[in-house]
Amino acid sequence: MGLRRVCSTPYLMQHLGSEGGSGLSFVGAVGYPFGSQTLGTKRMEALECLRLGGRAVEVVLAHAPVFLGQPGEVEREMAAIRKTVPEMEVLFTVEWSRLSGRAADLLVRVLKSLKPEGLKLGTGLDGDPPSADDVRRLRGRLHRRTGLTLALPDPDPDRVREYLEAGVRWIQTGTPERLVSEPQ
Repeated sequence: MGLRRVCSTPYLMQHLGSEGGSGLSFVGAVGYPFGSQTLGTKRMEALECLRLGGRAVEVVLAHAPVFLGQPGEVEREMAAIRKTVPEMEVLFTVEWSRLSGRAADLLVRVLKSLKPEGLKLGTGLDGDPPSADDVRRLRGRLHRRTGLTLALPDPDPDRVREYLEAGVRWIQTGTPERLVSEPQ
């Protein structure tokens, strides 16, 4: 395990400076935390992240179209962001554990169609993360290209391993020191 990316809002990205030789890459948080911004605002935030040196953006999808099962609106938002910053890796965030079965099925259809680079299964602010079994089932339904990210506010190394084995590619946390091994 290790720290590979720093995810930040565009406002804080301007104060972080360039990544230099650190080996870290910056991910800009767009529409954070609830995805309630307009599509135009999200597109401007994504462009600002690119200008500030971000290599990727993590876009919180608008909740209403996801929760109400409006796949056309979700697909339109995802496609517009990807078209706005084609040179960046674009990841999308949704509060997965709050979705009804129908809304989850509709979202999976959109994800299979668009094959985004990544899906984050929650912001870490709104409810519990999905179980490792839920992640395993979702992983089996998505295109392999779509990496899964999970936000764990207070991660336990054993729990992290369980999620990684279930198919999560990235763990996002505000307390990475919990994942660093003690010196031997």
